[in-house]
Amino acid sequence: VVVVVVPNTLFLYFLFHVLLLKAKDLVRKLILVDPKKRLSVDEALEHPFMKDEVVRSRVKAKQDDYRTRRLETGNTQTSQLKRRADRLEGNGELPAKKDKNLM
Repeated sequence: VVVVVVPNTLFLYFLFHVLLLKAKDLVRKLILVDPKKRLSVDEALEHPFMKDEVVRSRVKAKQDDYRTRRLETGNTQTSQLKRRADRLEGNGELPAKKDKNLM
């Protein structure tokens, strides 16, 4: 085995390997068939993988990006409700669905 040591490369490899092991452990504990042995939501949130700062910062960044995109595109729950309300007919019901058999 030849190990080429480049500054930070070995550290990043080690960090990734540790995170991968933690992630595998979490998934294994979440997919157990026996509900008594399976992790609860609270236990999963307390798992070392979920507590890892690298994971937490990446998840936070993804959440922020998701929220920003939803606001920019107007794809929010409020705007969805408004679009549904705009589609309502005068009788207060959604337009009737067309029967595919009649076409």
